Amino acid sequence: MSNPEFTIVIPVRNGANYIGAAISSILSQSYPHFNILVLENGSTDKTVEIVSEFADDRISIVPSASPLNIEENWGRILHSDLAEYLTFLGHDDLLYPGFLAEMAALITSEPKASLYQVRFEYIDPLGNPLRHAAAMAYKETASQFLAAVMEGREECCGTGYVMRAADYRQVGGIPAYPGLLYADGRAVVQIGPHMLQSM
Repeated sequence: MSNPEFTIVIPVRNGANYIGAAISSILSQSYPHFNILVLENGSTDKTVEIVSEFADDRISIVPSASPLNIEENWGRILHSDLAEYLTFLGHDDLLYPGFLAEMAALITSEPKASLYQVRFEYIDPLGNPLRHAAAMAYKETASQFLAAVMEGREECCGTGYVMRAADYRQVGGIPAYPGLLYADGRAVVQIGPHMLQSM
């Protein structure tokens, strides 16, 4: 497969302090085949103005008619126009410039995998790295991954997973657990069985 297309989804409510940096990190990707979908959730700060200032036709803002809870806002992903591959970015997270290039290389080299991930770092409010997350094995089943997370050998974070949009829809998206607690882990197991991580 050459040149996989990605949709990067940013669910946000009142993210003005960080959303600009998050979008800038996406637009700085060395890999060009992507679009950005901002699920704007009734922000009362300058989130919409900041996103609109980018004036980039790869960015779409989808407003909500009224404020939604976090489960409802993430639920909108299922009904969105998505590229073949999908990933999420918290409005207060950043992508390194090579993120999508690494994902595209993984997809090309291992097209039968279900989920793809790169190593990630925890950052402070200024974007400075605090520490590396515990890394998963290069290749493992979703059950192996979840067991390693429960045992503290690996770490799980909603940002950084890449999957086929069709697979995400097939399992019904991220389950609407209260506050989405453990929802990403559940989705990982459902979308599995095989996960890959760039080293």
